[in-house]
Amino acid sequence: MHIGEKIRQLRMMKNMRQSELVEGICSVAYLSRIENGKTKPSAPFIRAVCQKLGIVPDDIYDDDSNKKKQRIANIINQYKKTRILNETDEYLLKIALFESHLLDTRINIYTILIRHYLTDNRISEAQQVFQLSKKSVPDEVPPDLAIEFFYYYLNCGNIFFSTQDYIKATHYYELAERLSNRVGEKDLAILFYNLSLVKQHLSQDKTICLHYSQKSLDIHKKLGNEVDQAKVLITKATQYNLNHQYNQAIKCLDEALEIVLKTENVNFLGMIEYNYGRAYQSKGEIDTAIKHYETCLQLRSKIGAEQPKVHTYRELILIYMERKDLGKVDQYLKEGLRIAETYQQWYHYVEFHMFKALLYKSHFQEQLYEKETQRLIDMAVEKNQLNLAKKMAHDLGRHYYEKNAYKKAADFYDMALRFEALLHAPTTLADSES
Repeated sequence: MHIGEKIRQLRMMKNMRQSELVEGICSVAYLSRIENGKTKPSAPFIRAVCQKLGIVPDDIYDDDSNKKKQRIANIINQYKKTRILNETDEYLLKIALFESHLLDTRINIYTILIRHYLTDNRISEAQQVFQLSKKSVPDEVPPDLAIEFFYYYLNCGNIFFSTQDYIKATHYYELAERLSNRVGEKDLAILFYNLSLVKQHLSQDKTICLHYSQKSLDIHKKLGNEVDQAKVLITKATQYNLNHQYNQAIKCLDEALEIVLKTENVNFLGMIEYNYGRAYQSKGEIDTAIKHYETCLQLRSKIGAEQPKVHTYRELILIYMERKDLGKVDQYLKEGLRIAETYQQWYHYVEFHMFKALLYKSHFQEQLYEKETQRLIDMAVEKNQLNLAKKMAHDLGRHYYEKNAYKKAADFYDMALRFEALLHAPTTLADSES
């Protein structure tokens, strides 16, 4: 990449127009010629532009500069210790994405930037880095880079988990699991926890996700990490709920609450209240469940945690749909859809639209239900939410069967079977990325 292109990339990263960058320095036409590689920039121009971009001139010079390579190595080592990346160092690493560096340097840069953007909730930027990495990261893991690849795979999985693409997330977490004998116990506990979450969404047999959450919990107990123990216990409660073991779920929550009350962690208290709600809802104690859900929402609002509210809205929607309180259903659907779209929570986004379609059916607007559900099946496939696509295809098949429309019923039952096969096909991910 020539210097002009690096300047263009940096300018775009900072969302600066050409006129903003060169104000008081030179003409826009001169900058355009430099960015297009038609004119070689002068040293005074480089100094002035770099000052505006917040970098030093060495950052955009030759990739093979030993001084630059050392700066990148220092940034990588510092980040591994502190998990802090300032803006100047971030831009240097982003420039390095377009340069020729050894594989160990590149894999570290990809991992650091993906993790940094995920931490800042800059999902689209993390996805951009991932797409760039796919062009240069080999499928085969060099034995001497096993640890670096473990963290790369773990963070790639986190990208897809953040957008609720659990199939791709599972793929990368399982790649990391193959290298798990090379990393420390704390990182193993994180991986096992993440695996328990994706298995929770994809596996009918919840003993699989409980197996991974228990492995994570055992490590945290061994290391004495009480906060992490509480988090895993809350997740185990969710998984016991899904496995219809409600008393076991409440037992996990009681244990987690005992830990959390020592720290007054409001976020965890919200999670506990939500899961108490799930347990009591499943036990048929609906009024008690609603109280826990409402307390959860209050706790979330107290700390400004909007994103997790989507789970609570889902359960309240189901409760009020059952009670035929359409005012409440509409209120929670609007809030849930807004959050799901804002944070790219595509599973919930599709599911909430599915709930809206079911309302058409309950009001005997069957044509609207049929048309909307077919549209949502396509949306679910586009967002890689095959579990939801399978469910809607099966439900639509049953709907047509009950109407004696046997040909259409058979078509949608066949579609559901195809989605079921794709969910368990090992090539699903590779095909979707090719």
